Amino acid sequence: MNESTTTKQPPRATEDARRRPNEYAPTVVSPPGATLLDLLEERGMTQVDLARRLGRPKKTINEIIRGKTALTADTAMQLEQALGTPASFWIAREARYREHLARLEHDAKLAEEGAELLEAVPYAAAAKLGWVPPTRRKGEQVRELLRFFEVSSVDAWKDVYQQPIAAAFRKARHKEIDLGALALWNRACEREAATVESGPYDAKAFEARLRGPLRALNVQREPARFGPELVASCAAVGVVVVLVPTPPKCPVSGATRWLTKQRALIQLSLRHKTNDHLWFTFFHEAAHVLLHGRDATFVDVEHDDRTSAQEQEADAFAESVLFPEAAEDDYRHIEPNEAHVVEFAKRHGLHPGIVVGRLQHDDRLPWNRMNHLKVRYEWER
Repeated sequence: MNESTTTKQPPRATEDARRRPNEYAPTVVSPPGATLLDLLEERGMTQVDLARRLGRPKKTINEIIRGKTALTADTAMQLEQALGTPASFWIAREARYREHLARLEHDAKLAEEGAELLEAVPYAAAAKLGWVPPTRRKGEQVRELLRFFEVSSVDAWKDVYQQPIAAAFRKARHKEIDLGALALWNRACEREAATVESGPYDAKAFEARLRGPLRALNVQREPARFGPELVASCAAVGVVVVLVPTPPKCPVSGATRWLTKQRALIQLSLRHKTNDHLWFTFFHEAAHVLLHGRDATFVDVEHDDRTSAQEQEADAFAESVLFPEAAEDDYRHIEPNEAHVVEFAKRHGLHPGIVVGRLQHDDRLPWNRMNHLKVRYEWER
């Protein structure tokens, strides 16, 4: 059997989405006048009686009861004097009712204006991953997506998320990737990155850690053991690493971008769910941080032909970290059988699964051979 372990999904977005359904957001809120009418009936008073006590026209009282006229702070003070009910109660009741009306109007407008957003971003997938609360109301879906992306309008979402991603992929040939799903994953990674504190970027220190203590972590199989050390070690030198699952139609293994001039972000998805892919992808993305400037964004898409010089440089860097010169020389003579793989891996400080992955990639071992030496990962629900 393959070795298998689990890693937890990032907590931040999931907790937000779980908590939000418990917030006060009723579908129907009556006007404060409905409470006022109940109170009058309990006391055997008519609207005319109350109007006389307040020195107001009966029409005004009737419009307050029907919610046609707002219950002002001045009226709330008069009701406190006439009925004994605290003014703070009436003021809060009115505010909640007006907020409810504003939200209904806002949601109706969002449902109309947000059709393009809902077409572009897979809401059901985001809800399944726990990033937004489940709801079938279109207006609520638009509002929750805007809240998730932290923008105030659909136009703002286009400007901040849709257009930059479309521009980055305009010349690429990625037929199977959904750009809305990619935007969703990018935002989930940003939210997770916000929970990680980091120091200023230090390129020399980062490369030293990559070739030293970070490479040494590859022999550990439990994400609970190597994950925190990987994140903390990179953050100390200005590189934030997050592991976030991708939604459907987003066949991405990793991505690299800069959040600020002193804070790089490496996004990992555990897409192939094996340790050889995880570690190669990490070092590949780390190469983009080290070698390719702070203005570009790199996305490692499945089936990418990797013909660009930058992608080839990143591949070569990852290989040089995992297989330094001594290991590379030895690798040329390795026999593709389990005993030799295990012995080679132990001699060069590598997990056997990584060696198997390299042999398969180099067509020296069939893809269906020795996969039991790899560690497999599953996201923990």
